[in-house]
Amino acid sequence: MKTKKELFPILALLVAAAIWGSTFIVIKDLVNAVSPYDLIGIRFAITAVIMGLIFFPMLRKADRDTWRHGLIVGVVFGIGQIIHTVGISMTAASTAGFITGMYIIMIPILMLIMYKIVPNGFVIISSVLAVAGMGVLSLNGWHLGIGELVVLVSAAFFALHMILLGRWSTERTSFQLTIIQIFGLALVSVLVAIPGGVQLPQTPRDWLSMVYLIVFASVLAIFIQTWAQSKVSPTRTGVVMATEPVFAAAFAIQFGGESLTQRMILGGALILVAMIISELRPAHGTVEDKLTTDRPVEEKEHADN
Repeated sequence: MKTKKELFPILALLVAAAIWGSTFIVIKDLVNAVSPYDLIGIRFAITAVIMGLIFFPMLRKADRDTWRHGLIVGVVFGIGQIIHTVGISMTAASTAGFITGMYIIMIPILMLIMYKIVPNGFVIISSVLAVAGMGVLSLNGWHLGIGELVVLVSAAFFALHMILLGRWSTERTSFQLTIIQIFGLALVSVLVAIPGGVQLPQTPRDWLSMVYLIVFASVLAIFIQTWAQSKVSPTRTGVVMATEPVFAAAFAIQFGGESLTQRMILGGALILVAMIISELRPAHGTVEDKLTTDRPVEEKEHADN
């Protein structure tokens, strides 16, 4: 049985998934007033400025590797966000949601390619169940076109983002990595938003939505994930984050006027079973622990304590 110390990062990831699940309704309303590219650019530019001003002394203490790693994961995540936005505009939201969740399958595949880490039975079974659950939740028919392929590419970037966080995030550097990651996100987002001109939100309601995205989705959730991945492997992270559409459905029912359906119940149940199976695997000593073998000794000690 896992201890409270081992379960806390999993609970933290669930909080992050719940926050991102709540943003679907917020973004759906906000994109009617601001273009998707402007939304991403404004959101992360403001976040980067605020975080830079508040935590400048801490950033001065960050070493070169932390800056390099933070900017890389930020740029990777930013590219994924932009590609995902383009893909969503070309396909049905339900289909895009399912295809995005394919990062769960891509994580062990990329880990095999990048680090020669072979997934164990727990990983394979939980990943397949999680994808099946997302399919039940999201899909109403299927059509494979350019939009779907674009979303699939974005899912690969999200998978790579989780792997790199698992590789580089430690308890000691997670907060610095979060802030620097947002700088990388802001850089990519602003470069995409500027060419067409930037349109700011016009109403107090729109600005309130933007503030919510900045404070909770852009700072709190990213920090939670970055910290948790100093404790949790990328494959387990992927399975836990598969609960995002479950939370999105729950918020849609509570605040969006949607009805609870049998599909939602079955899909959520499959994802829950996937999480349970994922947590049955050994917490330590698995082949995925190889991800941390190249960290400096002091970082590994901090991550293990």
